Amino acid sequence: MAAVTAGGMMKPGILILFFSALMPFAALAQEPYVYIDAEPDTSLEYHGETLPGRAYHFLRGIAIGNDRDMPADGESYAWISPTMAYSGSRSIGLRAYPSFSPFDRVEIRAVHGAGDGFALQNATTRYLGYAFMLHPQMDAPTGWLHVMQVWQRPAPDTAQSGKVPFTLSLTHDLRLEAVARTHLDSTVIWRSAQPISKGDWHTLVYELRPSYNGDGHGGAIAIWLDGVEVVRWVGDWGNPPEFGYLDKFDVRCGLYRQGQNNHTIIMYDDILYATTKEAATP
Repeated sequence: MAAVTAGGMMKPGILILFFSALMPFAALAQEPYVYIDAEPDTSLEYHGETLPGRAYHFLRGIAIGNDRDMPADGESYAWISPTMAYSGSRSIGLRAYPSFSPFDRVEIRAVHGAGDGFALQNATTRYLGYAFMLHPQMDAPTGWLHVMQVWQRPAPDTAQSGKVPFTLSLTHDLRLEAVARTHLDSTVIWRSAQPISKGDWHTLVYELRPSYNGDGHGGAIAIWLDGVEVVRWVGDWGNPPEFGYLDKFDVRCGLYRQGQNNHTIIMYDDILYATTKEAATP
């Protein structure tokens, strides 16, 4: 299905991606709230921007470019593959090149915390799911590499920057590591027992319920890898409004890494966001 469902509207051939312009949406009656894939007629537009001290490479939702198995070195940070797919016939490829920048970032924003009526909020449970594959040509990371994150927005009248109260990272030995954070500390809630194999499709589904310290709601995170529940953790995660943060969270998957002299290449397909695990399972 080459479409994204958002705000009760179908947008054929459009991907809602990191830094894309989003319309404010009302609450939905249908699920999944978001469905991103790469089937015809979906394609991508790449856009890059250099900011002080860092380089951002991000995507917008209007597409250009031809299908190809892999962009040539230096050509593109995102492409649609016509030969690799979890379902259907195509998938989205994201690539970070060898870099000496402080950070490299190529992300798909599934949920815009400030604009979506179905956004993740404090004491609200939502589910994210997707299929992913570590490309056979991918190098093992030599620095930190987040492959999924929940990003909390700062209040506009403060000097705070955004925070990441939850991340899923890929370690140097290709294991997955999940970390929950508050304004006080961070907790490793899960680390995969085995490395993630290259060249094979895997699925991840997340149950996400933020909760700030002392609010009494009780946060929770659960993760299913390839259909098996690997962790169910209960505890606080997120940053309270009195410290300058909004009760608004982006949900993103893709590459956010420390600059490193290697290639990070990951394929994504069937990205879903919903209020039930069933609706968010690829």
